[in-house]
Amino acid sequence: MRLIFNFQDYFTTAIEFRRLERVELEGTKGRQLTLKVAQILSQFENLLGEFSSSSYDALEPEDSGFEKHFSRFKKNVQDLERRMAVVFCQAFDECNTPCSIYKARNMNI
Repeated sequence: MRLIFNFQDYFTTAIEFRRLERVELEGTKGRQLTLKVAQILSQFENLLGEFSSSSYDALEPEDSGFEKHFSRFKKNVQDLERRMAVVFCQAFDECNTPCSIYKARNMNI
């Protein structure tokens, strides 16, 4: 059962990170922050690529390769999420009017 939850978590994480493709931040540092988001997304795509090049059978319950790999994956994702939080905090810091705060808060990601 744990394996199924890990698969679900993996695919949910992939879907959420892929939503970052559409993020475009505004403001004086908007382009720079948008590039940081693109770099983080690229690193996430590399993490996903590691799964496709793995040699273990993820559907085999006795094979612990997926569990170990997934554990490393989650640690890396947590790091990327922290970095994304820093980028979004910087984007909010750039907001100097209530209207810009509203636009930043209601980004369609």
